[in-house]
Amino acid sequence: MTANNKFRKSRLKTFSPVKLKRARIKRGLSLAGLGERVGIAKQSIAQYERGDNLPTLENFFLLAHELGVEPSELIKDYRAPKKAGATVSP
Repeated sequence: MTANNKFRKSRLKTFSPVKLKRARIKRGLSLAGLGERVGIAKQSIAQYERGDNLPTLENFFLLAHELGVEPSELIKDYRAPKKAGATVSP
């Protein structure tokens, strides 16, 4: 597998299904409508929105572009893990 193919098949593990669905609905697009615009089957987009499957990086960027959002807007919020015994000062 070439480096380019490896990149194209990479999966985005921090992808947020909920944020994808919200962005699609905000744009007033159906699953089929978004799928037609980006060349992805509506069934695949439905799987992304349910969290049953993750988009490839290529599809992730296509979706973000078509929805008019920054790719970072389709990423899960990051929360640093708490350290055992750590306290927070007011």
